[in-house]
Amino acid sequence: MTRQSRLDNLDERRKKLIETITEARERLGITQEEASHRCGFSTSYFSMVETGRRVPKTDYLFKIIQGLAIPF
Repeated sequence: MTRQSRLDNLDERRKKLIETITEARERLGITQEEASHRCGFSTSYFSMVETGRRVPKTDYLFKIIQGLAIPF
């Protein structure tokens, strides 16, 4: 299943969350591996969040916000 087909099956709020995380990482010009280290996660977990296979808990979401400098 492609990333786009997975996103097509998600509700709009989850899509927006995933897009925001991906755009923030790309804006910083870093890989998923580097982003995962900044957030304190494994690369596989970060990848699952960014592809919509996992929804981060609130405390993990704040780690992502801080690690990727997402305005909040």
